[in-house]
Amino acid sequence: MGKMRWMMALLLVPAMLMAASPGDVVINEVMWMGSFSSSSDEWIELYNTTSSVIDLTGWYILDDGAYTYNLSGTIAGEGYYLIERREEATDVTADVIVTSISLANSGDALELFDGSSNSIDLVSTGGGWYAGAYVYGSTYYSMERINPAGPDNASNWDDNDSTIAWNGLDSGGVPISGTPRQQNSVYSTSGGDTDPPELESAYAMGATRVDVLCNEPLDPTTAQAAGNYAMDPDVGVTAAVLDGSNPAMVHLTTGTMSVGTLYTLTMSDVEDTAGNAMVDAEDSFYGGISPVSFARQDLTDGDFYPDLMGEQVTVQGIVSAGDYTFSDYYTDFYLQDATAGIDCYEYGTVLGANVGDEMIISGVIGIYNGKTELMGPFGIELVSTGNPVFASPHIYTVDYI
Repeated sequence: MGKMRWMMALLLVPAMLMAASPGDVVINEVMWMGSFSSSSDEWIELYNTTSSVIDLTGWYILDDGAYTYNLSGTIAGEGYYLIERREEATDVTADVIVTSISLANSGDALELFDGSSNSIDLVSTGGGWYAGAYVYGSTYYSMERINPAGPDNASNWDDNDSTIAWNGLDSGGVPISGTPRQQNSVYSTSGGDTDPPELESAYAMGATRVDVLCNEPLDPTTAQAAGNYAMDPDVGVTAAVLDGSNPAMVHLTTGTMSVGTLYTLTMSDVEDTAGNAMVDAEDSFYGGISPVSFARQDLTDGDFYPDLMGEQVTVQGIVSAGDYTFSDYYTDFYLQDATAGIDCYEYGTVLGANVGDEMIISGVIGIYNGKTELMGPFGIELVSTGNPVFASPHIYTVDYI
């Protein structure tokens, strides 16, 4: 009878939850830019590649080695686990809300650890997200893993394809170009990359220099072939060099560009590391280093909107009000040259610009609450530090006038 009671008690004990090994749970999807309705609609999805329930008690994600996102609960076998910055980020039920989530548009390295601080998965995108499409005010596509069992590299990630699959609504009721708690739109057990690289942006960083940023690492041979690039108006491209730290970026040497002229760069036959070739990808930008007054001018119709609204423009000046003046959580500083000043703003990252820094910076002209801004993601180069700022403006009272 005692033996029978012991057997019955054993049957009543719940099945032990499985301990995890690297790759058993993976970071499967990241909505790093937020949504159409709000930049706060950020979320991360995990996927359990095993058939067993896994206890996530004590687990955490380390963001750029500095920020910890704590997890709890369990993840079902071959199931999903949704981590949201706020509950209204999607209308899909979250497993945990982590209000401290802040994913930089320039990329974050995300590493998943178990309760014993063993690394379970790593997405090493600190130098730039592998995928996910973001154009302010129009395009917000999540970064999806192709093969959950595949490696941590750009060829195993792609933009959500909402024509294949999407799931849920964002905080404003707009359909999400992503698949929270659902199989990814680009899912494949092969994990092979068949998509050509995409040209994300091209911008001047000097009179004879253009920087080109793509969405994934490029093949060095084709990326550094100057003949694969063309400029219109034609000033010639004499050299192309991959960036030493970001293999998705190429630095071009061109003929002298004219300030105030809109140029179009065309890329062809540049391949990614999987051998997929780009065909006639284009982006436009204003050439050379523009005066700030040109970047923010409103001469065409006097409608209080800058003439170059939505255009990529590069300026050079001295920081007159640095980062952390207006916010500790995003880039927001003022840049001044001899002609005018402009606010430089990028959500989700702090560049750390200091008063007196001289920099070349390229971004898109926009407007917020009536204020003209140069908006990131930025191309930026620090020229020097410790410079005197421009003289303060004279303030005249009504009585003086």
